[in-house]
Order: sequence, then C-alpha cells, then structure tokens
Amino acid sequence: MAKWRRIQEALPEDKQYRHSLPEESAALTAAVKVLEKLEADRKSARQVDSDTGLVLLLKLYEAGLIEPYVLFSLGDPGIARDYIAYRGRDRERLEEYMDKFVVPLLR
Repeated sequence: MAKWRRIQEALPEDKQYRHSLPEESAALTAAVKVLEKLEADRKSARQVDSDTGLVLLLKLYEAGLIEPYVLFSLGDPGIARDYIAYRGRDRERLEEYMDKFVVPLLR
C-alpha cells in the first residue's frame, strides 16, 4: 500500500486516478519478484519455462525494459500520457526495447 501512495504522489498533476506507467511497471516488477522466488522450486521453474508470457516478462525484467514494454505493448490512454516525458529522459531504452524485442536483428 505504501508503494501505491508513492506512485500517487509522483503524479500530483492528476486530480483523479488514471492507469499510469509507474503503476503498471511496479505491478509487473512485483510479478517478476514472485516468479524469481518460484524458480527455486524445480517444478515451478518448469512451469515458467513452458509459459512464453512469463518467459518474456522475465527477459524484459532482466534487460531492464519493462517500462518500454508497458508503453508500447500495454499502453492505454492513461499510460500514453506518460510517454512524452519518458521518451525525453529514456529514449535509448525505448530504442533498445524495439531492437531486442520488437524488431530484432536477423542473423
């Protein structure tokens, strides 16, 4: 709950709730933390390996690219409001996401 309050405080210009990049990124990061704990159990690790969505989430987390994924793949009108500010400070990460996960080099 404290983390959610920090997210709300980070968006003081918003008078009403909106789905945001920090909120969605925090949720996906929390999911990865649970998956990492489950990987210690061999049975759970096999389940993660068989679920391509979970494998993708782990790869995005390891590459530090959850936020670009949220902006480009999970974006809705609320999240879209965060794009311009994010692009201004982290354009390289957006490009890295596109290069590694959307249009990887053909080898």
